[in-house]
Amino acid sequence: MKTLITLITTLMLMPSAGALTLTYGKCDSDACVERFKEIKKHARNHVSANTLLGDMYLNGYGTDVNEGEALEAYEKASRWGSIYGKYKAGLMLVTRDDAESKEEGMRYLRDAAKKGHRNAAYFMGEVLSNPKYGVQNVAEADQWLAVLVEAKHEVVPQTLARLDREGRLNEETFPLTLEAMSRFDMALPEKEQVVMKAGRAAPDDDKYEIIEVNGPELAELIDLGIEFYAEEPSDLNKVTTGTRIRGRSCSDKMNSCGSVPEDQFIRYYRQFILGKR
Repeated sequence: MKTLITLITTLMLMPSAGALTLTYGKCDSDACVERFKEIKKHARNHVSANTLLGDMYLNGYGTDVNEGEALEAYEKASRWGSIYGKYKAGLMLVTRDDAESKEEGMRYLRDAAKKGHRNAAYFMGEVLSNPKYGVQNVAEADQWLAVLVEAKHEVVPQTLARLDREGRLNEETFPLTLEAMSRFDMALPEKEQVVMKAGRAAPDDDKYEIIEVNGPELAELIDLGIEFYAEEPSDLNKVTTGTRIRGRSCSDKMNSCGSVPEDQFIRYYRQFILGKR
């Protein structure tokens, strides 16, 4: 079975030449190793650093590829309240072969989706409607797909097109989804190309191209994160907003978060690492 998880580091990819997603490239240069060591150090005291550490382990950025360590980092972030940790742990687990891991993965994804993670909500609809994952629940999938249609999620037309090809997109099987499609005037896509955002898993289909990116933009992002974490000794006792004031965000200009351009880091981090705008 192919590993479907592809954690990407750019906000979106223009739908050219059938390309669907981007992933970290493996990097073992001295600079990448140092970045990995810094993120691993800050993961002891920063919730979001664990999500980034998991990505590094999963992709071999500054370290050997280690899926076990990646999952441990994501689950640690989840335990500390990160919906992004829940999301990424869920993606890893739901693609395993054993039923227990799949069910645990769905619990992570469901929790992240209910807490507002758009791509977790997408995978609830996709995975529960697709028998190949082994956790099919059409009634629940119908509920999530209807929510995604209403939210105008960028990728949900692809799932709807798949269901249509399979002859399952009908009133009997997906009544809530069809009602939402009618209400929000959503048509099925003509081509299987779509602008993707961070955290999208790659489809099990050879016609899609996976492009690896390991350029200065990623290095700049990680360096900015390291600087941000160094300015903020710990965020473990806070709502994870990145400020020294519990429950307040660095985007609030009245808050002081050190000399790092926090609004820039948080924007980059949300876009490139966490899959949100």
